[in-house]
Amino acid sequence: LDDCYHKTFEKFIGSNQEYGRNFLLLMVGCREPLTEATVKDLLQIPYGRLHQFVLLKESAATVFPLVGVGEHAARFKPYHKSIVDWLTNKNRNIRDSTNRRDSTCFDLEEASWFITDKLMKKVGIKDVQTVQALDRLKIKLTLEMNTKEDPTLIYAVRHLPSHLNSCQLGLVTYFLMTNLTWLQLSLEVMGLAGLIESYSKLLQSDKWLPEPCRRELMK
Repeated sequence: LDDCYHKTFEKFIGSNQEYGRNFLLLMVGCREPLTEATVKDLLQIPYGRLHQFVLLKESAATVFPLVGVGEHAARFKPYHKSIVDWLTNKNRNIRDSTNRRDSTCFDLEEASWFITDKLMKKVGIKDVQTVQALDRLKIKLTLEMNTKEDPTLIYAVRHLPSHLNSCQLGLVTYFLMTNLTWLQLSLEVMGLAGLIESYSKLLQSDKWLPEPCRRELMK
């Protein structure tokens, strides 16, 4: 199985040199299976290169097939859980003929930073100051989510705090989770139960918040 996976992903990365590795970063770092539209959005594939995305989907079909119909509904899902485990297994220590680190081994921290950076740009934030100014984006975000049902924005609302947590961006997470605009969007997307669950998961972490911020949220 190890040899089979190694040959499969070496071939995949080699035949999709521009987007293949970033595609796999999305696959191993995402919190839920991503829609076709979200993957295309986060990979930032221009219209003139959509044929490369078609080829990528075809070559990924044996390991991350699309399940569902329509780019806003179909999601890339691993054919088997062992695929993601194998891609992120640092103990493989497989090296190529030039003795370089195996290109098919992916670091979860790198994957988290990659997705977090893309989502922050999508939402329009980059630091604490831009989170505090998020109200300026309220109309834009709400209209896009309600009229276009943008799956990338919906994913961001559900999971950006978790990705920020993985990158230990505690203060950004705190100001995001206490921003009224973000709370309203979260309620629209997840409902009250989902929002409470999201808060609970983050508060259980011992890394993401400075202690004064943690106490403030727990009041």
